[in-house]
Amino acid sequence: MTTVNVSDRPAHDLKADVLVLATVDTDGKAALAAGHGLPRAAAAHVAAQLSALHATGAAEEVLTIAAVPGVVAPRVVLTGLGKGAPRTTSFEHEVLRRAAGAASRSLKNATKIVVALPTTGADSVAAVAEGAALGAYRYAGVRGPAAKPTKGVTTVTVA
Repeated sequence: MTTVNVSDRPAHDLKADVLVLATVDTDGKAALAAGHGLPRAAAAHVAAQLSALHATGAAEEVLTIAAVPGVVAPRVVLTGLGKGAPRTTSFEHEVLRRAAGAASRSLKNATKIVVALPTTGADSVAAVAEGAALGAYRYAGVRGPAAKPTKGVTTVTVA
């Protein structure tokens, strides 16, 4: 079972296995979406990685980078929101839900994640939480003596 929390602390300061951030497609090139709250050095590092990886920011594109300076989590997962300007803060709830779900589905060996997508109110925060929780679901199958318990996301924090 996955627990969902909401935090008003900066996402980059929260202790987790993974920090999930959003990207947008700006003419075929990815850019960090508004509201990431990263320190300047961390944002510059992520932007350089997006360029090096030829990221597009397309809807549900998922990329992972490691060791971002100024971020407590050892991995940062970038999930695409599709077309938009980097300063756009308003996205359809379904776009946020799908992006959060794609990011959490892609995670391996992560039990605690922080999701910081651009939200504008309680409804969009709920959409992000729902998408991340649904994406974190793992079918455990029929348990028997030889079954190994699956390890997946147990805690989602929306920041």
